[in-house]
Amino acid sequence: MAIMLVTVVSLIPFLGMKESTPASEELEWYKEIVHLYVINNSGIFIVDFPFKEGLEYDPDLFSGGISGIKTILQEMIKSQQSLKIIDHEDLKLIFEYGQNFFVVLISQKDLKILRTKLKALTGEIERVFREVLADWSGNLDVFKPINTMIKNIFLKDVKKA
Repeated sequence: MAIMLVTVVSLIPFLGMKESTPASEELEWYKEIVHLYVINNSGIFIVDFPFKEGLEYDPDLFSGGISGIKTILQEMIKSQQSLKIIDHEDLKLIFEYGQNFFVVLISQKDLKILRTKLKALTGEIERVFREVLADWSGNLDVFKPINTMIKNIFLKDVKKA
């Protein structure tokens, strides 16, 4: 009886691990990401970053279109909440917002780790470019360091398979 009690008690920590252990798809998140856009609130693209070759989109068309979709949806449903995801079955558009800009990640799956990375990128962009974004004159060259931020957050520890 004592052996059974000890066995049951020793299994309790393992039951808690199930919720803290990431799903297997979360471990290979880098295989799911397709493209990333940083867009000014007025709909002008600031930076676009392709993660997969051959799946590039026109940044001007994308940023203008996605800004229009966001505005139309907010007007249609009379919501003040920000759009978080557009699910197009095979691709997801995941949104994260900063002050005067937003980031859109095109991915094949909506994963927690991708949202965490988007929040980190948005926070970093906001920290470094807050003053520039508040009074932006349209010069895209000032945002070139964002490409390095994207690489550091999304590609730094990824091993090429």
